[in-house]
Amino acid sequence: MADALASGARGRDGTLVLLAVAATAINLRGVVTILSPIADRVRADIPFDSVTFGMIGSLPQLLFAGAGFVTPLLLRRLPLDVLAALTMFVGCVAQLLRPLGDSVVLFFAATALAFLGIGIGNIIMPPLVKRYFPHRIAGMTTLYSTLMGVSTTIPPLYVVGMAQAYGWRRAMASWALPAALACLLWCAVAVRRRQIGTAAADAVDAPPAVDDSAQRLRLWRSGQVWGITGIMAIQSMIVYTMFAWLPSLLRDAGLDEALAAAYLGLFSLLGIFMPLIISPLTERMRRLHPLVIVSTVLFVIGLVGLMVAPATGTTVWVTAVGLGPLTFSLVLNLINLRSRTQAGSAQLSSFVQGGGYLLAFAGPMAFGVLHQITGGWVWPLALMLAVALSSMLCGALGLREGFIEDDPLLRD
Repeated sequence: MADALASGARGRDGTLVLLAVAATAINLRGVVTILSPIADRVRADIPFDSVTFGMIGSLPQLLFAGAGFVTPLLLRRLPLDVLAALTMFVGCVAQLLRPLGDSVVLFFAATALAFLGIGIGNIIMPPLVKRYFPHRIAGMTTLYSTLMGVSTTIPPLYVVGMAQAYGWRRAMASWALPAALACLLWCAVAVRRRQIGTAAADAVDAPPAVDDSAQRLRLWRSGQVWGITGIMAIQSMIVYTMFAWLPSLLRDAGLDEALAAAYLGLFSLLGIFMPLIISPLTERMRRLHPLVIVSTVLFVIGLVGLMVAPATGTTVWVTAVGLGPLTFSLVLNLINLRSRTQAGSAQLSSFVQGGGYLLAFAGPMAFGVLHQITGGWVWPLALMLAVALSSMLCGALGLREGFIEDDPLLRD
């Protein structure tokens, strides 16, 4: 049983871990995308101006960044499976609290708590895969990043209809159910691990000696790590800006509420298919720079289209912008492909995701401020266009080969 839990190779225990990983992935985006399609309904009960709503759109990046600093501290005290269960529990409770009452403070606090929980979930996914599925990293990364795309897509597809039928509060609270399921599955994994026995469990949890050196890495000294972090930040800034503002942009262009929500669903849906293509390519391609070039070109096509003709060719523009974040799958794979150990993976994941989301934090809020100042969408979209073009420099820095543990510059 210890081997099954440690590697996820076969049997009921491996299946249990697989289900827990899958259920966790389902929770890592929906809490974000469930809001913007019903934003007008929420604002009818809880008054938000453009800047305030832009701040809500920026909360995912801010709290995901905060998770990058909190998670390493938690991992020193909690096993991975226990931490996964705790983050899903926090996410469930926060999503039940968020639609209660008419208080801006409560809405912000519950939203922040939910985003912090799934931010920690984002960071622990690569080391969970490296721990339980060390020989299936590409396949498991494909699975969980695909399910993250599913999580992104589902809420915009049903939330408007559910809000019309039952009210926005019940519609928003409905996404707490997947978090509850994931929490129960990780509790079951933790119980099974404990049943192995104290000695075996300690052996599973104790990192090998080489991981001790990984804990002393100084990742901020590496241009490669900063390049990967920049790629993460750029796609994150554009994606979360679209999550927050795409429906409003399209409604101003003349589309109705349901159609604008459907386009957000299309934008989200495209993320489901990218990992199926990008993860295998990341593992097999010797030079990964073409992936960044393709991503940049797609972003440019979609953003320019939304600037000049948002109501004409909308499907083309939304599709192009939705395919642009193919670099997200690239980054998730690089976290494990550029680290030898579970500890190295955890540290690189914390730095890349925490730093990337911190850099991306200002995106949705700056987008909202520019919209409020100019009264239109051209200048906000021009800002995102400049951000997308900067990914070429980050790709030049970040796509070198080699394990971070092997770089002598990163050690004490």
